[in-house]
Amino acid sequence: MNLIKKTKVKVIKYVFCGFCVLAILFLSLELSKVNLSVPLQYSGDEVFNQSAIKGIMDNGWYLENKYLGAPSSGDLYKFPMADNLHFFIMKLMTIFTKNSAVVINLFFILGFFLTAFTSLYVFERFKFSYFLSLTGALLYTFMPYHMIRNVGHLFLASYYIVPLSILLILWIGKEEISFLKRDEKSKKIKLSINAKGWMSIAICVLTAMANIYYAFFACFLIVVSTIFETLNSKENTKKKLAIFGTGIFLVTLVILVMAINLIPNFVNEKSYKLNLENVHRDPFEAEYYGMKISQLILPTNNNKIDFLRSIKESVDQYPLTNENSRASIGMMATIGFFFLLLVLFLKNNVLKERSDILYKLSALNLSCILLATIGGFGSLLALFFAYIRCYNRISIFIAFLSIFALLCILEYIFSKKIFKKNYLLPYFLLITIVAFGMFDQATVTFDNRQLVEWYVQDSEFIKKVEASLPNNSMVFELPYICFPECRPMVRIDSYDQFKPYLHSKNIRWSAGTFKNTKEDLVRKEISSKSPVEVLKSLSDLGFSGLLIDTFGYEDKGEKITSDFENVLKKKPLVSDDDRYYFFKLSSN
Repeated sequence: MNLIKKTKVKVIKYVFCGFCVLAILFLSLELSKVNLSVPLQYSGDEVFNQSAIKGIMDNGWYLENKYLGAPSSGDLYKFPMADNLHFFIMKLMTIFTKNSAVVINLFFILGFFLTAFTSLYVFERFKFSYFLSLTGALLYTFMPYHMIRNVGHLFLASYYIVPLSILLILWIGKEEISFLKRDEKSKKIKLSINAKGWMSIAICVLTAMANIYYAFFACFLIVVSTIFETLNSKENTKKKLAIFGTGIFLVTLVILVMAINLIPNFVNEKSYKLNLENVHRDPFEAEYYGMKISQLILPTNNNKIDFLRSIKESVDQYPLTNENSRASIGMMATIGFFFLLLVLFLKNNVLKERSDILYKLSALNLSCILLATIGGFGSLLALFFAYIRCYNRISIFIAFLSIFALLCILEYIFSKKIFKKNYLLPYFLLITIVAFGMFDQATVTFDNRQLVEWYVQDSEFIKKVEASLPNNSMVFELPYICFPECRPMVRIDSYDQFKPYLHSKNIRWSAGTFKNTKEDLVRKEISSKSPVEVLKSLSDLGFSGLLIDTFGYEDKGEKITSDFENVLKKKPLVSDDDRYYFFKLSSN
């Protein structure tokens, strides 16, 4: 088959894969009911993510934002995020639209296609048939983890690099990767990187730029894979040292690229004294957010089968249940998960030609469990590196390993005579598996119509506020809510303070000052004063408006809005839902 024909076949394969993803998005997840100009979620972390995207639009990049943190400017230098790959893709999207909600929605939807393509690529690299690979890719793409994380945990839902990371992990110990070569004449070792060596480097770079959790887990599994191959290799000592050196090089490369990504956070003059309280983690949190095997193998809370849903709801009542309840890998992947555990007790000849890879998958799977389970090694690592705390998030790696094992089982079954005689039977079974997988896993729809009225209402109100003020006017927000990662206040969610910014173009908002910084302490002090003193302080600082979110008060803001109304002797501009009260202040 010539190169052009091979390329055409590959294109057709990936186009069909994309068509399958699109069909599932419309049929199972109700994508047709999505209003792209309104975010799929409008609370919690989604608001922060959307504000970062709008920050890219307004300022060129997300690290600095002149429209937040007034009277100074907001910045995220003190809040390191290793997600530059995702931000770069969204930066490209802003070329075509200036609506932050459209960008966050499209990027999330794009993640389904990218995950399917990378999964399909990896499975085919391991010689699975196309339709078997497609089945695995679709099951992995539509993990419950993907839908539940949604745009709130946007960068966790964007796990399209994970299959490539696992490809690299499985390559370790094979002669396919080469970075160095001994010259037969001079006997000297020279730099000689082959195609898979360059690809391994590229995967390491992408892994380091696509979420710190996934980079951490990938490094952990690279270490495990290196140790596994070194101990099980029948080669001589030099070959074992080469394997060990390859693993060390790959881990070092991931860490180095991640460090380069974070250079702006640590060298910028605004954060040279990085306040660790802004990103503080306690070691006990690794225990609290650890993985539970029960949550891994049980279905989601929205499962369509009442019996299974009731079991899940009962288990959710157990202690230490939190975001780890989102770790479900679905029934089909659970079959592969249990099979990998069974492989540990079988001889190293299970499923014939797949025995070696299954044995390694089993070792990797067990290592994930030992690291992430509550009371596991992750709890000990947290004593030295507490920044990684949500070890339950390794479930998306376990899911891929489990689906890989499931494909091995199906491949073995399809090799039997009954399937060879009835050539349509394997296709029927694969379609059934995908259909059941979607029934089991795709239990959350993307219908955001109920958010449209709420979102548009906020937008219309902020437009009225903006129309009443000159460009670049500063508006102070009450009540005071610290940033980042602060607890909700009455009915205000953690990042609700950013909602007004999402709907404005030229207003500078007080929200977004980092907790425990000089600017934040000033904002906190002003918020604690009496209305007369607040107005005096705001006048001195040059603020032109005051926005009160009544959801932050037990009395729905009745007292504080009345007090300011009495002092200012003017009626406020009130949102249709009576949530926001805006007072225009006299200019200096």
